Amino acid sequence: MLYVGIDVAKNKHDVTALNVPGKTVLKPLTFSNNKAGFELLDLSLRQLNQDCLIALENTGHYAFNLLNFLHEQGYKVYTCNPLLIKEFAKSLSLRKTKTDKKDAHGIALKLLSDPNREQFQHDNRQVELKILARHIHRLKKNSLIGKYNTLVVLISSFLSWIKSLESIQNIPTNS
Repeated sequence: MLYVGIDVAKNKHDVTALNVPGKTVLKPLTFSNNKAGFELLDLSLRQLNQDCLIALENTGHYAFNLLNFLHEQGYKVYTCNPLLIKEFAKSLSLRKTKTDKKDAHGIALKLLSDPNREQFQHDNRQVELKILARHIHRLKKNSLIGKYNTLVVLISSFLSWIKSLESIQNIPTNS
């Protein structure tokens, strides 16, 4: 079993893989945040000829396409809170050096050493549910704004109608 850590960024990602004793079996590799980069990652992992568990920081939308790709390829993926990764990295070393390659190594090491890793297993359904909930919230908000705007127009029309009635009532009659 291999433990793969991916440091996610906007345009590129860094990855490394460790075996069970914690030895690096995939030297740090940088790949772009697009389909060609994802395919390079997949090819690199498949060439190792071992099952892989993959972990990455839960950085929101930067990792969205990568997570979908990894799930489509059948990988077991874990997402970790960046604060947990940061604290874990602090516990490993007193040095404050921070690079994307070291972060990827730290993420892989955290995955390897965490007996509770299952709680961080990524589920695309949960992400899709979150997206749908936000969309529903947006629709409700827009509906409320639409109702408010309609009410403003109705009140304005009603007030102008009342003014026109008042002006009709004030017209002198020739009797």
